[in-house]
Amino acid sequence: MEERNANAVACLIMKLHITIPVSTLKMLELLKLMISACAFPHDTAEGNLFTRIHGNQSYMGMPVKPIVVTLGLEVVKPIDLQKKLKAPSAPFVSGQPYDYPMANLSTRWVNNAAMLKHNSYTDGSAVRAIVLRSQKQLPGISFAAGFFCAPPCQAFLFAVFIVYTNSGAGITLSVNGMAQVIWSANRASLAGENATIELTGDGNLVLHEANGRLVWSSNTSVQLVAGMEITEHGNLVLFDQRNATVWQSFDHPTDVLVHGQSLLQGMKLRANTSTTNWTESKLYMTVLPDGLYGYVGSKPPQLYYTYLVDTNKSRKDPTRVTFTNGSLNIFLQSTQAGKPEAIIALPEAKSIQYIRLEYDGHLRLYEWSDEKWTMVSDVIKKYPDDCAFPTPNYCKCEKQRGLQASLLEELLLQGCNVQKLGEGGFGSVFEGKISEERVAVKHLESARQGNKEFLAEVETIGSIEHINLVRLIGFCVEKSNRILVYEYMPRGSLDKWIYYRHNNTPLDWNTRCRIILDIAKGLCYLHEECRRKIAHLDIKPQNILLDENFNAKLADFGLSKLMDRDQSKVMTVMRGTPGYLAPEWLTSQITEKVDVYSFGVVLMEIISGRKNIDFSQPEESVQLIKLLCEKAQNNQLIDMVDKHSNDMISRQEEVIQMMKLPMWCLQNDSCQRPSMSMVVKSCLLKAIHRYILLHLLHQYYLVQDEMGG
Repeated sequence: MEERNANAVACLIMKLHITIPVSTLKMLELLKLMISACAFPHDTAEGNLFTRIHGNQSYMGMPVKPIVVTLGLEVVKPIDLQKKLKAPSAPFVSGQPYDYPMANLSTRWVNNAAMLKHNSYTDGSAVRAIVLRSQKQLPGISFAAGFFCAPPCQAFLFAVFIVYTNSGAGITLSVNGMAQVIWSANRASLAGENATIELTGDGNLVLHEANGRLVWSSNTSVQLVAGMEITEHGNLVLFDQRNATVWQSFDHPTDVLVHGQSLLQGMKLRANTSTTNWTESKLYMTVLPDGLYGYVGSKPPQLYYTYLVDTNKSRKDPTRVTFTNGSLNIFLQSTQAGKPEAIIALPEAKSIQYIRLEYDGHLRLYEWSDEKWTMVSDVIKKYPDDCAFPTPNYCKCEKQRGLQASLLEELLLQGCNVQKLGEGGFGSVFEGKISEERVAVKHLESARQGNKEFLAEVETIGSIEHINLVRLIGFCVEKSNRILVYEYMPRGSLDKWIYYRHNNTPLDWNTRCRIILDIAKGLCYLHEECRRKIAHLDIKPQNILLDENFNAKLADFGLSKLMDRDQSKVMTVMRGTPGYLAPEWLTSQITEKVDVYSFGVVLMEIISGRKNIDFSQPEESVQLIKLLCEKAQNNQLIDMVDKHSNDMISRQEEVIQMMKLPMWCLQNDSCQRPSMSMVVKSCLLKAIHRYILLHLLHQYYLVQDEMGG
């Protein structure tokens, strides 16, 4: 016997996996005799032979006519075998034949390059196969299962992967043919060097770290498993003694479908976080009774793709999507056997193909061509509306807004020419451009706003709409990176116009009154017109934005609090900005009236044209609200009028009348403060009074002109 055959027999003695043509079945008796003579006398070990009969089957889409028999031999006491062969003791299979698609019970493999053949690729990845199903005596693509690592190869997946094999069915390199993982067991917990995968004696397939920690298990120890096999379609199967499937990787998809694989109702394809991060992202595809859906796994899930079957039919049948040559077929249980309810057309296979849900949310079809993997089709060609689009950062744009999905992708994926608009406690705001539409991109950087606050902002502003609230266009979140995309407000924030830091022209009195009314309307909507009351909790000039015509809108809902209508008070930790906080924050029991207090502070800043705490002022004037109280007691409110504006000075009586409103809002007792609807009415009455006064003055001057004097 030549050396290669001798090695094969040695392997057979340890754990026999050999597939032979029926025409050579007469060699079985000889093989048994060889094993018996070489390996174990009947008085020292016991063996168990079994066979699996394979009829006419296909491999890689090509028919295989010869019937073959797989002979398996389990050695109960391998130590006797090792004594006979005078080989070093090893509790694992160390000399597998080139084609080894099956494994018996009580087999263990150690993830070590000295014990499993280590195949490295030019991109730094590597595989160590434990079972492999190859094309017989032909170079090309094969399926294998074993350990896979991405560069820098410090942690491993137990995975099924597609590899290139030579004519001897040995894994080798092609020009650009990197191993492609099509299923993995431990995406959330990678294993290290010297980890073990074991098909236990009771039929459980388990992955352990070198220290014994359990990483993953098939949980099949009570299901009478007889062995393991990698099929010609890349399905890792545990089967029983009747050759029936007990467990299969096809029932536990990760991010890939291969030919013949189905995604059943309730199953999910989950994308990797990135090309180098194998953990599950928030993007997933799933099958529902009426079709195929793509979601971003937020709370609630955000839909970004649908492919629906006939929705006019009323049904509750289980649905499945099957990947076949040239299509994704959507089947219903009640439909005619073999006839899909709907078909998503794909390019026909010229070679092996697979479909992967990728980290950007796209479902792409790949094919082996010219010794490399080529993307031949994107299954997702349309979206349910112009508002949903998957990105690496889990982005979503608000529905029914007219912003094209491709434009949001242009901004958030390809980058944009941005100009910094400002920054606050939680991060920076930039001006961006999506095609011809300008947007404001808020990049949250500070840890002060955690996921909880970020989701509060998204959920709050995303569920409401008002002319005096800034419109949220989209949001993104990837670990600590969080982005909010708002409508662009060209005049910026209010503080730039009332603190005179940028040499802006002072606002006239009518514009200030309109801004005050806009702020009041926005708060009134939040407090009294939403299904649940919303307390903003961070009202300040920096969070009030102005459009081209100086219309004001509230922004930054990161600290907002939802309150039930029947709640008089809520308990919460202190939040907001010093100088704008109501006294009741000290008790941690608040109502929406804390916003009324903050509004009063902002109103006085608008009237006086200064910050509420300004250390550039004389010591007695640093605190604006304290100064207001003193001036009111001394009947000197005229001193509080913004001296930068001649219009304000000329209309100081109106301004002084308006000061009564912030003093009402700044009551220490929250019950004494007005509601925002009362504030709106007060502002409207003052506006009407101003209109009537201006109209009367206009009429007076007309009469004077007619009289000539």
